[in-house]
Amino acid sequence: MIIAYDKNKDRIHIDDAKRGKKYYCQTCGEEVCIKRGNIKAHHFAHLSNSLCDGWHYDMSDWHRSWQDQFPSDNQEVVFEFNGKKHRADIFINNTIIEFQHSNIKKEEFEDRNNFYNSLGYNVIWIFDTIDSFMNDDIYKCSNEGDYLWNNSLFPLNQYNEKMVTVYLQEYNNIWKEIPNYKDISITNDELFDYAWLHHIDSIDVIVSQKFYSIGNKDLSDYEFINIFLPIKFMHDGIFDINQDMRKGTYNINDLSDELLTNKEYELGLNRFIWCPMINHFVNPCDECIGCSHVSEKNDRCKFRFEKILTEGFEKILNIKYSENGKVEYVDILKDKKRHTYNYEKVPDGIFTIKEAFKEKKNTEIIRLRNINTGWKVQITKYNYDMMLKNNKCYGKVQAPEIWNKHFSKNESEIFAFNKKEWVIIWRK
Repeated sequence: MIIAYDKNKDRIHIDDAKRGKKYYCQTCGEEVCIKRGNIKAHHFAHLSNSLCDGWHYDMSDWHRSWQDQFPSDNQEVVFEFNGKKHRADIFINNTIIEFQHSNIKKEEFEDRNNFYNSLGYNVIWIFDTIDSFMNDDIYKCSNEGDYLWNNSLFPLNQYNEKMVTVYLQEYNNIWKEIPNYKDISITNDELFDYAWLHHIDSIDVIVSQKFYSIGNKDLSDYEFINIFLPIKFMHDGIFDINQDMRKGTYNINDLSDELLTNKEYELGLNRFIWCPMINHFVNPCDECIGCSHVSEKNDRCKFRFEKILTEGFEKILNIKYSENGKVEYVDILKDKKRHTYNYEKVPDGIFTIKEAFKEKKNTEIIRLRNINTGWKVQITKYNYDMMLKNNKCYGKVQAPEIWNKHFSKNESEIFAFNKKEWVIIWRK
């Protein structure tokens, strides 16, 4: 504990406590002593092995640093309900905030939530999972926002999501690098050291230790503090609050465009893609192989990023990809400043049949796939010319079923030929 009573029942913070004076636990009234060592955060401790209120309280430096972001009047506030007394790490704006560095048992997690919820207060938990993310104990399973958490700090069971909110912290806090961050002006370019709080949206009811976090409720640590206390740079107009400041763990290979999406690879769906080097659509399964700008696995291209890669930087802070896996912008750390590079949108390669045929001169025959139905069509130059003349399109077709490997022998009328929903899969 960091708050205790003196003999007059005034709340005294551990930093203001003086040796030689007596202090007492707010919860049970027992005498406590001052602990100011070099290992644990400074705190008050009971003189004997007292159970006090029966809950296990965290005394890590991480825990203490979070509490210190709030006024002392909001720290370790004691509540009583049905004859039981407990102290909350933070009570502010009718909200309980609990910081958890170590493991907590299912029963205690539920007991704390039920206790405060019964008093009508919402509970927010922030777990110290910095090492869990770093060691890949928490890892993202897919782009759908599903994560697995091995060696979790609390059992991932269902809880009342209307009354209880859980965040998992990744990266160190802003106050480790900028202790006075609340009171100064900071530009976006100057801000790159801060924690990221992953919001648990829901718990998987089937797979143990699996949770979902889409990301639209995630916050940085300074954004979280700003909900309860005004942070100067968030309101002075110098900091652009609309800029995406999220950050992740990236390596140099992530600064590249996907040739095809993961779904297309999984389903074995090929299509022509835009090549920024020759400004033309190409077949990635043929024309990209052996290109010096393409990865060894022939799945990513770094041509658009040669300049930034040549100039060098200290760290990649954030990359925003389009739905097709193409980089829209990248934030990097260089010369201790955040720099944002925006990239033009890459043509998506979705055409009408007329546009697809015209994309390359002297095309004699082309095969396309409809992105909505999965049906494939084969159009010859003759079919194309007749389509222009009669405003009807005919060609050979292939059903989307996996077992269907061949185009029809006879030609059929092709509907939706004038809709922008076709991708090129082969041409001659």
